[in-house]
Amino acid sequence: MQYQGKEYRWEKNGDKVRFLIDGKDGIEERKNSFYKYYALNEHSVDALTHLYIYDTHPCQLNDPLDCAEDLIVFDDIETTRIMLGDVFPEVSNMYQNDNKAINEFEKVAFRTYYYMKMGIFSLTKKCDDMSMWSYYTNHEGFCVEYDINGFPYDYWGPFPINYQKELKSVSINRATLPLASLIQTNIKLDCWEHEQEWRLLIQCPEEYYMEPFGFNAEFIKANMLDLHDRKMKCPLRCIKSVCLGLKFFNGIYSVITDYEKEYVATDKRKNDILSFLALSKIPAYILDTNELEVVRVPIDITQIRNDTYHINCQ
Repeated sequence: MQYQGKEYRWEKNGDKVRFLIDGKDGIEERKNSFYKYYALNEHSVDALTHLYIYDTHPCQLNDPLDCAEDLIVFDDIETTRIMLGDVFPEVSNMYQNDNKAINEFEKVAFRTYYYMKMGIFSLTKKCDDMSMWSYYTNHEGFCVEYDINGFPYDYWGPFPINYQKELKSVSINRATLPLASLIQTNIKLDCWEHEQEWRLLIQCPEEYYMEPFGFNAEFIKANMLDLHDRKMKCPLRCIKSVCLGLKFFNGIYSVITDYEKEYVATDKRKNDILSFLALSKIPAYILDTNELEVVRVPIDITQIRNDTYHINCQ
């Protein structure tokens, strides 16, 4: 199945991009807070404490149909010729000038090469959603509130995900490649709709290509030097708050108290987070239960020794 012309639309006004898929808007928005839920692991802690976000390649996403290569039908040989550039004659010769086979090659190769210059940063507007805390953090992790307006690099979006009952492919011959790539990166099945996901499409610095995944990735890594590691700087001013999960303190004490508690962080990951929050003075919270209600409690963190902290509930 393919999208028909009346079912999608692309508009661009200066730096603003808007597109419509099956009656649902995808329009970039630069206001308000966006949140990201993180598991407690070395990668997420490193990203927080060293102030960067990760520019994900589609092959790294957990939904196998997310950004699927089959969402784009390469049926325009001229577009394929332009995209392949100097490699086109070699590919054409390899497939004996069979345009259909050449286009099929481009479909497979597209995700690898296109997303070496652009990656995905997934966010949500849902603050303290129990399903998100459960899926992504196991209640031991943390949730970061971002002000994306201060990100010091070029990006498109954020765009709301267009949730659909069924996925359909889009023809670049009918939609053009810019719209087709927006559809590929911003459409998911409606079983994910509860996440209310928004996405930034972050561009790699011009002088770099980012680490590839998927088709031919190992060959590229072996033959290209200075590949960007997909870690994009996140200035401290862009982190509006950090909330720790229900189980972050392992149930040692109830955090809702009217007095100060001393906490010894025996887990290096937790120690790194607490030390970062204590030094940076970023507004910090802890998620806790109050009878049958989950509440976000402001906390003040003071480091008194290398691994020991005063946790004061405000």
